[in-house]
Amino acid sequence: MLNLRKTINASSPLKLRRRGPNSDMDDLHSQSPVHVRTSGMTDEQFDEEEALCLALKASLETTPNGPPQRELLSASISLAAFAKECEGGSHADLLRAKLRALEHSYSGMRHVAGDGNCFYRGLWAGWMERLAALPQHRRRIFRKVAVQLKSEEAAERLPAERAEEVRALGRAFAAHSREVCEDAVGGESALLRAASQAEPAAASLRWLRLLASAHIRAHWDQYEPYAEGLAMEAYCVAQVETMGIEADEPQADERKGRQPPLQSFSNSNSLSMLK
Repeated sequence: MLNLRKTINASSPLKLRRRGPNSDMDDLHSQSPVHVRTSGMTDEQFDEEEALCLALKASLETTPNGPPQRELLSASISLAAFAKECEGGSHADLLRAKLRALEHSYSGMRHVAGDGNCFYRGLWAGWMERLAALPQHRRRIFRKVAVQLKSEEAAERLPAERAEEVRALGRAFAAHSREVCEDAVGGESALLRAASQAEPAAASLRWLRLLASAHIRAHWDQYEPYAEGLAMEAYCVAQVETMGIEADEPQADERKGRQPPLQSFSNSNSLSMLK
């Protein structure tokens, strides 16, 4: 998952669709964006982000009802279509250049509602797209074997009171995945329908959050610099396991000179489970 939030935060979080087989925005109309300089940020990075923050504030002030409301997960759009949506922005040229570079690896993108669960919903949608493209016997292996293995792995790393929850949610995730892949209509409509099913979708996103929490606990040395003094348990409960939380996103922060941890989580889990 690539980090475009720096450029397109004035719209909504986005999920990119890779080619081949293989600051949430809901409340921004009620508050002014605040830009804070973070450690390690160069003058150029600070100036660019400050300009984007000011542009966002100006755009919200000219929109009486705040940002347009979007569905939880949009239909796939081409990168060219997205560029057209943003052609009036103050950094449209920069965005177009980035999108041209992305065209070599991605066929399209989706808007994902900024409700505090956008990273996990985008990850879920990517898994479902790849899963639906697999042969039926491999989809069955994913649901019956891979999901159970990931649940058991997570259960070993989570506190005892959440171990059984992650197993139960894994079973719910597998059932939800089957609905997407075995839907009679199938394709795009099945994915969008599944994303709009409140309870099954929430269970799937909660399962992914618990997997992320287990991953963080097992790699705490990578995450501790992002925790701002919080102990591991407090950080995981407050920033990862809580649904709909407006949390910092270490998966989108590459300034510390290493692969973003949650990007590593999403890449390693999606590849190992869907190969």
